Amino acid sequence: MISELIGYCFIALSAVLAFYPLLIAGMFMFGFGDSIFGPSFNGMLSRSVEAGEQGRLQGGSQAIQALARMIGPVVGGQIYVSLGHSAPACMGVVLIAAAIAAMPVTQRNK
Repeated sequence: MISELIGYCFIALSAVLAFYPLLIAGMFMFGFGDSIFGPSFNGMLSRSVEAGEQGRLQGGSQAIQALARMIGPVVGGQIYVSLGHSAPACMGVVLIAAAIAAMPVTQRNK
């Protein structure tokens, strides 16, 4: 998640500074972080329930992820049009930072 956060920061800075190499570096960092996060997240989810609940949990997780992939571009597009080029990346920074901040709370409650 830290790599995704850094990637979003680079993408936002590239829009503000109009320096395209930051966009390329940001996309690389985000892609790297996302490719590591997905399997790790699904593994953590699968360990959180018994064998009989695996299908329900993984199906629900995939449904939520699919919904986010449909709603995210619509909301991001509106933010882009309303607030400017760097706004969707800034929103990504805020959301990932909130998720990172929430992680210790969920780990303690386990």
